[in-house]
Amino acid sequence: MSNYTKATNFATKDALPSGNPLKIVRGTEIDAEFNAIATAIATKPDTTTTPSANLPMGGFKHTNVAVASATTDYLRADQEQNSSLQYLTSVSGTNTITASASIAPAAYAAGQTFRFTSAGANTGAVTLNVNGLGVKSITKNGATALAAGDIPASVIVTVTYDGTQFQLSSIASAVEFVSRQTVGAVSAIDFTIPSGYTDFEVSWSLSFSVDAQLLLRSSVDGTTFPSGASDYSTAYIFNSGASGSNIASNASGSIIASPVADAASVGTGSFRLHTANGFRVQGATSLILNAAGAQWEQGVAAGVRNVATVPLAFRILSSSGTVTGTVTLRGLR
Repeated sequence: MSNYTKATNFATKDALPSGNPLKIVRGTEIDAEFNAIATAIATKPDTTTTPSANLPMGGFKHTNVAVASATTDYLRADQEQNSSLQYLTSVSGTNTITASASIAPAAYAAGQTFRFTSAGANTGAVTLNVNGLGVKSITKNGATALAAGDIPASVIVTVTYDGTQFQLSSIASAVEFVSRQTVGAVSAIDFTIPSGYTDFEVSWSLSFSVDAQLLLRSSVDGTTFPSGASDYSTAYIFNSGASGSNIASNASGSIIASPVADAASVGTGSFRLHTANGFRVQGATSLILNAAGAQWEQGVAAGVRNVATVPLAFRILSSSGTVTGTVTLRGLR
């Protein structure tokens, strides 16, 4: 884009005396001025007429552009990179969620994807209202309503509108270290259940002083751990090189985390603990090295506290004798 620069000063010619050849205005001078004006006009942008065709940029780009603030604006690269158009703010509610996009959509459209940080754990079916466009259900696996705890507190939630409702695409979960206890020759190990989590992973590495099972009990007051004959239901299967497979399922005074351990044996195991609507243990696996017979014994178990009350603590204990080793608790968000 060139600016017009005057080549001939015609006012200076006016001041010259008559007869001075420089006073003459020549056609070439006039042509040069008009040509310079035409060039400047041709290379300047037209800011008053709406384009009626594509505007080729010749391989160049618009630079130092402003942040888009309407759906009809150019999108700046950092807005895409930072996902600022998809990330919702001013999030409120856990079951009836309201939130705002930085640029309000004109309407919901199939394929729209939004992310937000949950304000708390849901306790039932969930709806979302973005920029006041209207209440829409959040579902999972198609059109299935969310169940309590499907959205934990303070996690990144991704939803996509399918034309009818928002489908839950993903939840950013994290496994966080909570606590670890290293013990020597104790019969029980107690853990307080921290707030902010509904699921936990527990891993252990222990040695046993006598033939025993590794058991679990829960407490709803943080101090007492009931052990009545019908307080828990548990099921397990274990395989030993000496006795083959053994299966059991029954009401009992504990949940069995490891079905078998022999005196002087060492073992490792883990289980998933769910505490949102009671005390449930899933996927309890154990691998025990039998010191006496130098053989491995494997176990898988699960169980539940027969009272749907949120626990405040849980206890790991040996059915007989003592244990020595380490137990680690991790929380899942």
